[in-house]
Amino acid sequence: MATQTTFNIIEAARAARVDKSTISKAIKSGKLSATRKENGGWEIDAAELFRVYPPSSDKEPPPPSSASAPELLVENRELHIKLEAAETRLKDAELRIRDKDDDIRDLRHRLDVEGEERRKITMMLLTYQQTVQPKETEKKHEAQPVQPASQPHTQQVATSITAPRTGRVWRWLRRKN
Repeated sequence: MATQTTFNIIEAARAARVDKSTISKAIKSGKLSATRKENGGWEIDAAELFRVYPPSSDKEPPPPSSASAPELLVENRELHIKLEAAETRLKDAELRIRDKDDDIRDLRHRLDVEGEERRKITMMLLTYQQTVQPKETEKKHEAQPVQPASQPHTQQVATSITAPRTGRVWRWLRRKN
């Protein structure tokens, strides 16, 4: 098959695998040089055409024709629907992530508050034990009856915990020793 040296607009569009309007616009803008024929058509030199639009290989699909326009519209609608569905899923995922971040923040706050309460209670217990133990050791050396220890005044916290009472059983056990 011999190669052509000149093309009209339709042949140039096929050879360059572009639309006729693309070739026509390129000629009018001066991007592609062509000569006007006597009948009003354009004559485009092959070297000039392939300078602007390099020849494509035969493996590339041909440009869409006007007959496949309805198919492209259907495909475009399908892609648009898929895009909307993907955007919706993305927004839902972002909302779930935001909710989980809020839950994590709340749980960390609760842990901090409980840790602070635990430290306060531990300090209260240590203070109570330090005040009770010396009195008990002094009383063992003296032969006096055991009096219940006075309760230290404690500050109320979110969870109210009172110091343990020494009941009758404990008094009985102490007398026995």
